[in-house]
Amino acid sequence: MANTAFIHVQELCQLIVDLLQDSKADLESCALISPAFTAAAQRHLFRDINLTANGDGLPDRFCAILAIAPHILQLVRRVQTGLEAQVLTQLSKLHFPNLRELCFTGNTSPSGLQLAADLVGLPSICSVTLDHCFLSIADVTRLFESCTSRLDSLTLDSSTIREDAEGAGPNGPRTRRIKLNRLGIQDIWISWEWLLHPMCPFDIAAIHDLDYNSLALFSPPATILNSSRWTLKKLSIRLRAYNGGRQPFDIAVADLPALTHLSVTVSPPVNWKVVAPLLQSDSLVFLALVMMPFHSFISLEHSTEQLRRLRLSMSARAFPKLQTLELHVPAHLFGMEIGSHEVQERVRATMVEWDMYDKLQVLG
Repeated sequence: MANTAFIHVQELCQLIVDLLQDSKADLESCALISPAFTAAAQRHLFRDINLTANGDGLPDRFCAILAIAPHILQLVRRVQTGLEAQVLTQLSKLHFPNLRELCFTGNTSPSGLQLAADLVGLPSICSVTLDHCFLSIADVTRLFESCTSRLDSLTLDSSTIREDAEGAGPNGPRTRRIKLNRLGIQDIWISWEWLLHPMCPFDIAAIHDLDYNSLALFSPPATILNSSRWTLKKLSIRLRAYNGGRQPFDIAVADLPALTHLSVTVSPPVNWKVVAPLLQSDSLVFLALVMMPFHSFISLEHSTEQLRRLRLSMSARAFPKLQTLELHVPAHLFGMEIGSHEVQERVRATMVEWDMYDKLQVLG
C-alpha cells in the first residue's frame, strides 16, 4: 500500500511541475521542496543544458552539480556547447545515454572539430544545430563523417558555410550522403547554395519538414522545395513586411501535394490578395498564421483592416481538408488599446466563416 501511495505522489508532483516547465525559477524552487519534487523538476532543468566555455573547461556550476548528482547525465536530451577543444575534451569523457541533440556555436580548430565529430557520431544523436558557426564545406564534412543513420535533422542558425575547396578531398560527388528528414534555416542572411554543392554531405532531396525563417529578401528556395515536392509534409516560413506583397513565394503551396501542415509568420502590412491564393491547397489539414508586427505599435483601425482583408482573401471552401486554422494574434498587434480577450473576440467576429465551421483557433 505504501508503494502505491508513493507512486501516486510522484505522479502528482510530476503533473504539477510539468505546468511550471517554462519557468526556470519556479522549477528551481520546486527542486527544494522534497525528494519527489526534486526528481520531477530535474527532468526539466537538465533536459537542455548550455555548456559554454568558462576559462579552460566546463562551467564550474555544472561540474559542482555533477559531482553530487551524477545521475543528471541520463536526463540530458540536448547539449549546447562551443567548439573549443578544452570544453569538448571534458565533454567527451561524460556519458549521456539519452542525448538526442547537439548545438555547436562559434568557430573551431582542427582538434576541436575532431572532438565535436566524435560527439556527433554517438549512436543516440538524431539532430544537430550549427549556431553562428563559420565553417567550410570540408569542415562540415569532417564534422558529420562518423554520424549514424539515426541523424536526420539539421538546423542552420546564422551560420556561414564557405564553398571553398580547401581540404575537401577528391573532386566529384560524395558516395555517402546523410539523408535529412528535417532542415531548419533560421535568421540567415548568407547563401544556402552550398547545400547543393557536390561535396556537401547532406541529401536534401526528400525532406519531410522544412523550417525556413529568413531575414533575407527571398522566400524558401524553389530548388529545395522542388526537390522535396513529393515528400514535404510540414513547412514553416516567414514573410517580412517588405516582401509580403511582392512575389512572397517561388512556388505555390498547391504544387506541394504531400504538404499537410503549414505555418506562416507574417509582418503586417501584408497584401493578402497576393499571399492568400498561394496558400490554398487541397492537402492541408493544418494552417497557422502568426501575426508578428515589424514595429511595436500598429493602430487598432489598421490591424482590424488587416484581418478584414484576410477574411476576404481566404475562403474556407478553398481548403477542403483543413481541420484547423490557427491564428496567432498578439494583443500588442493592436497597441495598448484592447486586451487579449477582446482581441480574440474581434478576430472571431471578423473570421466568422471559419469560426462557424468550428475550424478556428485564436491564440495570443
